[in-house]
Amino acid sequence: MAVLAQTDVGIELWHSATGLANSYAKLIDITSLPAMGAAQGKIEVTVLSSTKKQYLADREDLPDLSFEYNYEATNFAAVLAVCNVRTYLMAIYGDGSGAVIYGEGNTYQNQVGLGSPVKATFNFVPESIDFKTAVEVAALTQGS
Repeated sequence: MAVLAQTDVGIELWHSATGLANSYAKLIDITSLPAMGAAQGKIEVTVLSSTKKQYLADREDLPDLSFEYNYEATNFAAVLAVCNVRTYLMAIYGDGSGAVIYGEGNTYQNQVGLGSPVKATFNFVPESIDFKTAVEVAALTQGS
């Protein structure tokens, strides 16, 4: 039977200071994974003689990525250790594929409500997002 879709089961967040093979290690368990990119912008270039608007593709935008996780001392310390420096993250999906993200982030504790778990957010500002196949992810994490 063909695979129809992926689920959230098995998604992990890994980290590397260098981005080199065998340098990645699991950072923390996360409770949400952000969208890895955004719709491309457009620039209107319509001329007065045109009956329809005309556009050119604009630069791709890489929005901030907000990874949510359960707040507790070891998780918070692990994330804090990779904040405020340029670093590599890798989101690994259940099928083994993933995305390598280079950039810089910060973390903070979220609002706490009655009868709910304490959560934190790891906000990451990406300079690049490179999607990887399961084979490429395995090559980067082999031995980790």
